[in-house]
Amino acid sequence: MYFMNTGRSISVEVGMNVRAELARSGQTIAAAATALNMSAPAFRRRLKGQVPFNVAELKEIQRITGTPFSDLVKVTEKAIAV
Repeated sequence: MYFMNTGRSISVEVGMNVRAELARSGQTIAAAATALNMSAPAFRRRLKGQVPFNVAELKEIQRITGTPFSDLVKVTEKAIAV
């Protein structure tokens, strides 16, 4: 039997949250990548959910955007079930 999962993963939803908060705060992807000491392509992989953010990275994003940590990691129940 084949089941197709159409829900987003936690990594994808966290990436979407980070992208939105960067935009709200006026931060560029390049500036955020620099703050995290990583290349822009590596940061984009995290934004797309291809690579999960780690806690230290999210704490730095929290610092540069002024966004509560809980807002960065807020995900839907569907993502948790994936």
